[in-house]
Amino acid sequence: MPATHAASIVSVDATGLGLTDGDAIASIANSGSAGLFSTVTGSVTAASHAANNNAGVLIQGLGFNNGAARMNSAATSASVGLSGNASYSVTSWVWNPAFGNEEAIVAWGNRGGPDGTNAGFHQGTHAGFGAVGHWGGGPDVGWGNNGDDIDITIAKWSHLSVTYDGSETRVFINGVFSNSEIHGPFNVHGGTNVISIGSESNNGNTTATPIPYSGTIAQLQVWDTTLSDQDVLDNYNERAAYFVDGIPEPTTSLLGVLGLMLFGLRRRR
Repeated sequence: MPATHAASIVSVDATGLGLTDGDAIASIANSGSAGLFSTVTGSVTAASHAANNNAGVLIQGLGFNNGAARMNSAATSASVGLSGNASYSVTSWVWNPAFGNEEAIVAWGNRGGPDGTNAGFHQGTHAGFGAVGHWGGGPDVGWGNNGDDIDITIAKWSHLSVTYDGSETRVFINGVFSNSEIHGPFNVHGGTNVISIGSESNNGNTTATPIPYSGTIAQLQVWDTTLSDQDVLDNYNERAAYFVDGIPEPTTSLLGVLGLMLFGLRRRR
């Protein structure tokens, strides 16, 4: 994982759940500081889609296909450092057959109140807020080329990322820079607000789904620091072979066998 100095807030990986597609997912483990994520609205179900270049390999994730489901963290966003003008980074692997102006992959704070009190990371087509939404006048951010960059992610496993350093928001598609905006500081709501997967929060309502996601989220990571452009590319490359070409990562047991083989080779020299 890049930027090992960073604290992990969200680290959710649904690719190894091994469920039958359509099975309901009540909760999923999170090794980050925000704790367990639980389904609070609608039905999140196991959903699988083929690797982009290998139809024989199905990759599973959290399916928000009914467009009205949401998962919340156990901890509040403020308690893990995501409030005010905090720096952060998000990386994700997602699959979405079609999407509208804005669909929230992950969000915290909430809609309502003064401008800039929400933080939502989106897969959406809107040129102004299709990538990041901050409520009201924002400022918000769209994907590059007037929003058209995001079109390459339709019905494909895609790596979407955002970084924020306190004054600049940068968004990336498949490890490649897409767009940025320099703006003044935000004051994202803290209090009892949680981190949500699959929707933003409407005026602090912990079960509302005002900006729902309609695809599948396989992997999601949120850090309390700003990843560099190289960090983002490294994060993409970590699992691109799996999501793009269907090449699975070595299992723990295989890695152990390879380690023993290498040890034996060294001993015989």
